[in-house]
Amino acid sequence: GAQLGYIYVRGEYALAIKHRSPCRTFAVCLVNGDLQGYIVTPEAASDGGYEAANAVFAPDAGTVLVETAIELISRLTAVAGRKGV
Repeated sequence: GAQLGYIYVRGEYALAIKHRSPCRTFAVCLVNGDLQGYIVTPEAASDGGYEAANAVFAPDAGTVLVETAIELISRLTAVAGRKGV
C-alpha cells in the first residue's frame, strides 16, 4: 500500500519538485495515514534532532521521492499536451 510521509520542514524536497517540474506544481503533504514519519535530508539525518530521530524512511528516500515525482509529472504533462488539455 501507499506510505505517507512528512516532507522535511526545511522544504528542500518540495522546492526541488517545484523548481524541476515542467509545469506549475505545488507540493502538499498530509500525515493522516497508517505509516507516518519524516522524510529528512541526508544532512539532517547526520545532524540528528527531532525529525531525524523520528524518521522511518532512509535518508535517500527524499531523493527517490523527488525523482519519482518529476518523472510522473513529466509523463502526465506529456499526456495532457497530446490531448490538448
